[in-house]
Formats: sequence, C-alpha cells, structure tokens
Amino acid sequence: MMNLIRGFRGKLEDAIQIGQPFQVHMETIGNAEYDTCCFGVDGNNKLSDDRYMIFYNQLSSPNGEIVCNGQGNFSDYTVNLSAMPSTVQKLVFTVSIDGNGTMGQIQSHKIQIVQNGTVCMELNLTGKDFHLEKAIIGIEIYMKSVWRISAPASGYNGGLADLLTHYGGTLAEPAPAPTPTPPPIPKPVRTAPTPAPAPIPEPVRTVPTPEPAPTSAPVTKVELRKGQKVSLEKKGSQ
Repeated sequence: MMNLIRGFRGKLEDAIQIGQPFQVHMETIGNAEYDTCCFGVDGNNKLSDDRYMIFYNQLSSPNGEIVCNGQGNFSDYTVNLSAMPSTVQKLVFTVSIDGNGTMGQIQSHKIQIVQNGTVCMELNLTGKDFHLEKAIIGIEIYMKSVWRISAPASGYNGGLADLLTHYGGTLAEPAPAPTPTPPPIPKPVRTAPTPAPAPIPEPVRTVPTPEPAPTSAPVTKVELRKGQKVSLEKKGSQ
C-alpha cells in the first residue's frame, strides 16, 4: 500500500491497473454532518457538464463511469477511467459540512484507493491539517498524458458554494416555500330586512263625561295610550 501525504503528486498506474474499475473510499469522523461529492471537470478546470457532478442527489454519471454508494461519514465511488469521456479531464473528490462546524474540528478524514478488494493508496488527515474550512478537496485524479493523482487537501471557508465557484459552478439555493394563499373572505349575504310588525293599537278608553249643563260648553276627551304620557287633545265640541 502507498501512503499519501498532503501535496503528493504521482502516476496512478504506479498503484493500480488503470484499465480496471477501482473504488475511492472516503471516511470522515467528527461531530458534524458531512457530504461528499465527485466533480468531473473539463480541460479548462470547469464544471462544463453537470451530469458528471456525483453526489447525494445524483448518484451516477450517464453511463456509470462514476457511481456513488453511501453518503455522510462513509461513501464509496466506483470509477471506470477506461469509459470516461474525453471531455472529463479531472475528477475532484470533496467533503463538505452541512450546517455548523469546521474541518478543523474533525477527528479524522481518510481516503483510500481500493482495487479488487485491496487498499492500494491511503491518505490520512486530521483536524490539525485545517482551521475554519467548511469544505475540502481531498484528492484529484486527472489526465496529463497519463492518469495521475494528487492530494491537495486544500479547503474553502465558504464551504461547498466557494468550492463550486472555483470550478465555475454555483450552488442553487432551495426554492422558497410558496406563501399560502389566504382563504377568500366570504361576501356578506344581503337579506331583505324583515318589516317590523305593525303596532297593535291599544283600545281607546273614553272617560264618560257628565251630561252637559243646560248651558252649552266645549267638551274635551282624554286619550290614554300604553307607553305614552297622558295627553290632552281637544277633539271638538258638541
């Protein structure tokens, strides 16, 4: 097995059979939530084909040249370089923190190149290798006359968004939840007002008047109605 150190560069064929598939095993131990990713970039070091961005939402490239199994603290990427299109000139293997925490707080980060069940290369890092980074590039496998491997172990304080920007990509923000539409306010139902019942007139009680004196004089009637004051109305004379 070949032990890699930070900054290592060498030919991949010195450790594995290039024409056969192999696995890149990534393991991160710490108290945060970790996401791994493999970027396939072109000769200009750009993410020109997002079908070769392999992560938890897209676990395989179009023809299975790169297939991811597992995520989080442990993940494996099966790689078949012999099937890789010429437009993909580099594979970048990264780990980032989703949420709080920094790479300076991890206990360990290990990357292994495994072929036919045998560990052929291994890179071991700890939190002492980092500070406030929230995303790091562990290794790169790239074409330069032949397939080569490097271990930059470099980080980005801005996390996955900064890392993607370095390769010409952007991190899509989640779509905001739609604002719920308030239920329509029902229009008041207009109803014709119910006419008030006509008041029932109280019977008029007439106070009998004495027989008029022989000499003629005006006569006044007193009417009493319920709920009203006594009123005097002159109704006329006999």
